[in-house]
Amino acid sequence: MNIQFDKIKLRKVLQDFYNCTQIPITLFDSNFQLIDARGKPCEYCNVIRNSHLLSLCENSDVTHSLEAKEKKGTLIYTCHAGILESVTPIFHRDVLIAYLMLGKIRDTEGEYSLKSEVINFAQKYNIDTEQMLSLYDKLPLLSHNNIASAISILEICIKHIWNEHLIKIDMSMLSTQIDEYITENLTGNLTVSKLCRQFYTSKEKLYKLFKEEFNDTIKNYILTKRLDKAALLLKNTKSPISEIAYQAGFQDYNYFIRIFKNKFDTTPLQYRKQYEK
Repeated sequence: MNIQFDKIKLRKVLQDFYNCTQIPITLFDSNFQLIDARGKPCEYCNVIRNSHLLSLCENSDVTHSLEAKEKKGTLIYTCHAGILESVTPIFHRDVLIAYLMLGKIRDTEGEYSLKSEVINFAQKYNIDTEQMLSLYDKLPLLSHNNIASAISILEICIKHIWNEHLIKIDMSMLSTQIDEYITENLTGNLTVSKLCRQFYTSKEKLYKLFKEEFNDTIKNYILTKRLDKAALLLKNTKSPISEIAYQAGFQDYNYFIRIFKNKFDTTPLQYRKQYEK
C-alpha cells in the first residue's frame, strides 16, 4: 500500500502534543519503521540500548503494537524493563496505517511502572541496579487520569492528522494487495471472513472494493482465478489433472471438472489435448 507522510507537519503536531503533555511520543509506520519522535532522550532506555539489549526493546514494541492492532484500540502496558508505555494503532477504512507510541513514563498508582520489575530486569541482564533505579525515578510521573486525558488528546491529534491529510493513502493499492494475496493463496480457504481479517476491513467495505475495483463478486473473482491457474497448468505442465485441480485450489475433483467445462466449454483433458497438438 502506498502511504505518504507529511513529516514536517506531522512533526509539529507531535511536538505540540509533547509540549502540552510532556509525554514522549513516537510515530511508526505499519512496518515499524520510525517516522518521527518528539520528547527528551530517555536516559533510562539509553542505558538498556547501550547494554546491547536494543533487540529486547524492539521486540517489546512490535509485540505490543500487534496486540493493539488486534484490539483495534489503545493498549497500555508494562514494557519488558518495568515502565509504562502505550501504543495506539491508526486505521483508515479498517486498514492499518501507522502506530503512535507514548512513553517512557511512570504511573502514580504503580499499576504499570514497577520498581520490582526494574530490579529484576537489571539483575537478569547484569546492569547496574542502582543506576537503573536512579534513572527510573527521573521518568515523568503521571496519574491514570492524566494518562487517560493524554490519550484523549492523542485521539484528537489523529483526527486532525486525517483532516489535514498529513497521511495520504492510495487505496487502489489495497486492491493490488488483495489480488496478490489471492493469487498466492489459491490452495487455501479464501473465505470473505479470512480476507477481512487479513486486510482489517469489514465485509461491506470488501464487497464494495471488489465491485469498484474488479467489477466482480468476491466468490466469482476467486473462482475465475482458480480456473485460469488450472488452465495455465494444463497448457504448460504434464501434472495429473487431479493434482492440477488441487494446485488451483479445488478440493472436489468432480466439481472442478464440472465448473471447468462450464467456463471453457470443454473438459480439462480435452483442453490439454488441444495444446498438445
